[in-house]
Amino acid sequence: MKELRLTETGNTEMPADWFNQSAKEGDVEAMFLLGRMHYDGSSLSINYVTALMWFELAALRGLRSARNYYRGLSKKMSQNEIQEAKKLAKEWNASFKK
Repeated sequence: MKELRLTETGNTEMPADWFNQSAKEGDVEAMFLLGRMHYDGSSLSINYVTALMWFELAALRGLRSARNYYRGLSKKMSQNEIQEAKKLAKEWNASFKK
């Protein structure tokens, strides 16, 4: 994973933007952390569909902790929400195949 850089004020750059760029470059940990951010509501608003999408993308790339989060979160969601997350993951994979 790339190193986060401090700005002149000492604050880190927007983590979500940084993780998004890293995810586009194939960084599995960034995908997982984006899922956590949407799941926990840390830095981003809570969005279980988007969180599940990121967990699925990371799990498909072999990250075990993402699989565990995927299983736990999917138990809290409707079938329609799960299908929407799968659709988004498929679209993301088509756009950023890494």
